[in-house]
Amino acid sequence: MAPDCACVIAECFEEFAAKGDIRPVEAAANAEFIVRACNAHEELLEALRTTLENLGSLKAGHAGVTVYDEWERAVKAVIAKAEGR
Repeated sequence: MAPDCACVIAECFEEFAAKGDIRPVEAAANAEFIVRACNAHEELLEALRTTLENLGSLKAGHAGVTVYDEWERAVKAVIAKAEGR
């Protein structure tokens, strides 16, 4: 996403929503979700990096097991997305 681009992930404040589009309970739930996601971001990335390292060891000991390759591709894609690559 471009640095000057704004996008809405979740409506959190009634003043930003069209009248009647958002309820206070929904706004609070959206805000809590965003805070949890932001607060856990680095820990989740670190867990994925550790998983990626461990997959390398698993692959070395189990040549020909293609599920490890699939997991590795998936983990790398999620890390890249979270890092904005």
